[in-house]
Amino acid sequence: MSTAGKASITVRNAPTGTMLAEVEEKLRQYEIRYEMSSEKMAALLELDAIRPTAEVLRWYSSYQGALSLRKKTPTTGTPGTITEPFTNSG
Repeated sequence: MSTAGKASITVRNAPTGTMLAEVEEKLRQYEIRYEMSSEKMAALLELDAIRPTAEVLRWYSSYQGALSLRKKTPTTGTPGTITEPFTNSG
């Protein structure tokens, strides 16, 4: 079977923390551009209060991805939990 002319998909294996940081940076860019938090955009989109343009849907998808990654990326402690980072006060 020939692969000539077919699109290829690049697969990248990265730690969840790295992927989360990248998605959160994308979200910050959308939030600056639209002067709105991702949480507010998601709520408005779910209420049909804003038009689901291609860019808004990409933003929403990134936001949902970030929510999923946050569940899988603990700062410390038990996997799947978010806790305050440990500091040794001396």
